[in-house]
Amino acid sequence: MKKPQLLAGLRFLFVLAFFAVAPAHAAGFDCAKATSRVETLICADQTLSALDDQMGNAYRAALTQGDPPPADIARNQKNWLSFRSGCARPDSNDAEAGACLTFQYRQRIEFLAHPMICRIDRLGDCHDTNQLIWSGGERAVREFLGPGKAADEMIGLLGGPPEDIQSLPNGWKLAAACRAHDCGSKGAAILTGSGQVMATAALTYRCFEIKCVDDYGLRISLRNEEDRIAATQAFEAWATAALADNREARLGETTVQLIGAR
Repeated sequence: MKKPQLLAGLRFLFVLAFFAVAPAHAAGFDCAKATSRVETLICADQTLSALDDQMGNAYRAALTQGDPPPADIARNQKNWLSFRSGCARPDSNDAEAGACLTFQYRQRIEFLAHPMICRIDRLGDCHDTNQLIWSGGERAVREFLGPGKAADEMIGLLGGPPEDIQSLPNGWKLAAACRAHDCGSKGAAILTGSGQVMATAALTYRCFEIKCVDDYGLRISLRNEEDRIAATQAFEAWATAALADNREARLGETTVQLIGAR
């Protein structure tokens, strides 16, 4: 064999060896060490892997801007990573989890391009529900509802396409969003100006064995009995406005559960 042919053959074998050991897609972490369901989904999907890379680049760039301070960016990023894990909740299939992750990454990349850090104890600095959730809102909701499925569901509802935070007449704030892969299901939380969660609400359509109907139920979890009327009125007004674009949808039964002060 002539030398050029030998070199060409060696190059070919090197390429084969590289692709034999290289991961299918690049990501911002070592896919060979992926253990969580979120990491496995990212490594298995080219789009998610690319988004993870873009988010990592955007995060590193945000750290160099100086304003907001790098420590605030890092703290916010840690909150977001914890929140991202909620996309892979046990009752979601891979398609739902993938849609949730895709949305979260795109939202995060957009945020990191022009980061505006807000604090849950200064809600006036938070413009929408995503900013609130990434800035301590997830922890506050979980502390309010306690551990378990109810908190996981509410975080999922508050983690999708966000609404602007509304100011209520009594000084409360209402933050709302819909599930990332199912915007027919929506969630809302009422907080005090200092960031204390007073009540949450899930607006979901009812499903039977063979179909779902456009008869929405509103499930409210409330801290204090004396806030029942004001919170219920605020949530029902929000729910009615949220369903206004769907002519076939109607607000059905409202249920209120008193979970008590913690």
